[in-house]
Amino acid sequence: MKKLISKHSLFILLITFNILFAVFFGSDFGDSADENTRYNFALESIARYSNLEPNPRIGDKGPIYFVLAKIGGDLIRLINPSLSNIQAWHYSHFLSFILATIAFYSICLHFLSPQIAFITSALFNTQPLLFGHAFINPKDIPFMSLFLLTISSGLMMVNKLKDNNKNNNGSDFFPVLSRSIRQDWLNLKQFPKLIYFLSTSINLIIILLLNIFAEQVQLKIQSMINKLNVGWVYNIINSLAQTLFNGDIRNGISIQNTKTVYPYLMIFLIIIVLLFFLGLSISYFPKSIGFLSGFSSRKDLRTDFSIILRNKWIYLSGLILGISITNRSLGLAAGLYILFYLWVKDRSKFISTSITYLGISLLVVYLSWPGLWGNPIIGVFKSFLGVSTFSWGGKVLFFGETLSPNNLPAMYIPTLMSIQFTIPALILFLVGVTVSLVKRYRNELDKTLFFIIATWLFLPLIMIFIVKPSIYDNFRHFLFLTPPVFLFAGLGIKYIFSKINNKIISFLFTFAILLPGIVGIIDLHPYQYIYYNSLIGGVEGAFRRFETDYWYTSYYESTKYINQVSSKSDTILVYGSWQIVDYYAREDLTIIKYSKDDEETQFEESDYAIISTRGNKDLYLLPDEQTIFTIEESGATLAVVRKLK
Repeated sequence: MKKLISKHSLFILLITFNILFAVFFGSDFGDSADENTRYNFALESIARYSNLEPNPRIGDKGPIYFVLAKIGGDLIRLINPSLSNIQAWHYSHFLSFILATIAFYSICLHFLSPQIAFITSALFNTQPLLFGHAFINPKDIPFMSLFLLTISSGLMMVNKLKDNNKNNNGSDFFPVLSRSIRQDWLNLKQFPKLIYFLSTSINLIIILLLNIFAEQVQLKIQSMINKLNVGWVYNIINSLAQTLFNGDIRNGISIQNTKTVYPYLMIFLIIIVLLFFLGLSISYFPKSIGFLSGFSSRKDLRTDFSIILRNKWIYLSGLILGISITNRSLGLAAGLYILFYLWVKDRSKFISTSITYLGISLLVVYLSWPGLWGNPIIGVFKSFLGVSTFSWGGKVLFFGETLSPNNLPAMYIPTLMSIQFTIPALILFLVGVTVSLVKRYRNELDKTLFFIIATWLFLPLIMIFIVKPSIYDNFRHFLFLTPPVFLFAGLGIKYIFSKINNKIISFLFTFAILLPGIVGIIDLHPYQYIYYNSLIGGVEGAFRRFETDYWYTSYYESTKYINQVSSKSDTILVYGSWQIVDYYAREDLTIIKYSKDDEETQFEESDYAIISTRGNKDLYLLPDEQTIFTIEESGATLAVVRKLK
């Protein structure tokens, strides 16, 4: 134990500093816009677990993390009763960030020494953007943490299961596979060959045509459904319409409904086709399928199951994967990465491990998500539907222009990453990528692990470019993409350290790359998440060109000021997240949310106004009224309080 502590002492010190920061400064952070809604969701879910709420919301996310965070916040309030409910559960969010750092360090140890893994983890941990989000973000930081924990625990599971004497991947993988396919094909008679060829061609042509003529097919489906007479088909479709859209097809369905469901119909069709080809392949290509799956006999499969079920890591890994999927359906991708890693490393246990691993995770998803208990299939479908069709109605500020969140430039996320991480992190990332490509990871780096890291970062960026989802609040929804940036940076650090033979220079280099992040965390407290680096002129240079306090955390400080200066029974007009102000305002004050449709009446009835600079709204709302209080940070105005005439 002493040897283990000594080996990882620097990293333990890093985690200790995180805990001490939370103890002394964690209560300084204001509420973010989404926290009140998620906290109430946790309360509803707890009531459902207790059978006090018969009709829970399904939502696009499961409630398990929010429930655990709420319980953690309650424990914190036992220690410090002066904290509000939201302030207390900030500590739960920060705990998830600490767990993310631990998981990140664990992944680093697969290809970096403990010293360089510590420096890489410290670089990740001291990014002001991530550090600020760690307290106020109830969704994206926890998901990033769960994604990292899924990868970390999954790698540990695979390493425990790996058997170097059985069918591991080697340099002969593709030649062996090629020979197996050729042999299976030669063994087939002419008729099965014809069936396989025709089946492949016809199915591919159908899928291609359904994509090319998607609009015409959607109109045809809409027309056919709207012409249906009462009968069993009508009843099934009507039941689905009521479940998915809260509608009734007696008055017809809209083309928008059809367009919403059509991608899922295509996915369902593709799955059916793939299952069909899997069945044919098992019959027609037994040697190839046996080689790819590692399956040799039912006896070996039973033996593998007995080995796997005795491995405690598969239960922990399955539990974490299940919670990750419940938190966000994209968590499944982390589990698939692990299964791919297992398939490459030890195909002999792939089938049995996959069944056990995914089975445990799906059981966790069902048990932890009350919204699925009534009808899990419809529940999952509605969850995916909610995610894929979600659209935000606001505008995005990018280089001073207000853009639609559905039509952002391809370089939107890469640009924000390049100006919201510290300069040393960016340089080290580029060094790491360059060195990795040039050396092709001949120096102790697992090629399969490199593939996972690379696709973890670049594949979602490519998909974002193709699909063009609704993106807003900078890139907070994609914080789970940030760990690979720092894993590559770790490879850059490893390369640079290989060229340094002096301990003093190594220390100075480490100090230099960590210093900008540490300074940013101190200078911007408690608004670290608005950090911008010197490429854009810092926070001051980003002001009115990019979003800063887009989650209205400065409203906590604004409300404390209003409580001091306002008279009894005054009315406070709030632009944006009025719930934050309502939560902390004196009980005698009336809080109203700004509405463009009723703004003239609201202006006349209000005594004060709290206005965020998000989207530069402070320039357009009540610009002639007296500004009596301004919340500023590093040259940027976050919110203003105005006294109305």
